[in-house]
Amino acid sequence: MFDLYIDCPTGLSGDMLLAGFIDLGVPLSSIEKPLHSIGLGSSYEIKIEETFSYGLRGKKVKIVESKDNKVHRKWSDIKKIILSSDWEEKLKNKVFLVFKSLAEVEGKIHGCCIDEVHFHEISAIDSLVDVIGVCKAIDYLNPRQIICSYPPTGSGNVMTSHGLLPVPVPAVVELATKFGIKLVSNQSYPQVELTTPTGLALMAILSDCFGRPDFLSIDSTGNGIGNHEIDRANLVRIFKLKTNLSSNPMDRALWQSLITQEAWI
Repeated sequence: MFDLYIDCPTGLSGDMLLAGFIDLGVPLSSIEKPLHSIGLGSSYEIKIEETFSYGLRGKKVKIVESKDNKVHRKWSDIKKIILSSDWEEKLKNKVFLVFKSLAEVEGKIHGCCIDEVHFHEISAIDSLVDVIGVCKAIDYLNPRQIICSYPPTGSGNVMTSHGLLPVPVPAVVELATKFGIKLVSNQSYPQVELTTPTGLALMAILSDCFGRPDFLSIDSTGNGIGNHEIDRANLVRIFKLKTNLSSNPMDRALWQSLITQEAWI
């Protein structure tokens, strides 16, 4: 039994999370199995590179899309793919909730029905691989719980299919609002999008809480390197933590506030 702590000092993205899980030891064959089962096997190629960011090693993932697979899907299309799959219910539910949360915030932003939401960047094959792959990695590892540090937003602007948008982009703002996630925002971060909608949606659904553990009893670590060249190491660190299995109940006790109300007559 173990916990996972996902440390994201330079933000969250689907490809960084996927690379981190592969570096932690999740087999690529396991990650690709659900993708092949829904007929996406010929639509992409996963390229894994051992690389460095400011001298720190890790893995970087690049999803190469086949030339005949330029498809922009609606939420109703993606929902049909998920629900008609032969995946186990646990995996199906995770993937469904991640994409549903993205569809809901996009619908709110653009003022349209959720089923008519057109995913642009999110519907591309790389996002499908990232979301399904990360959800499958969690299923493969089967941790007791997942803790994620508060993600930084970055600053400046980013070019999207809707034109130039300020960072954090509206989808990240809406996801943080919807799930009550605190975003780290200060002037020390570089002017680039550090946390993406896909990365934040994955952690909003998959993590049990946001913050930092009081103690780190580390079993192993996986590092996922990001694509941006910034002024510091750009990576997500995934810590596999040993859990406290002590027989002393006080070692596992959680403090709880109690209120006593009394009345004198």
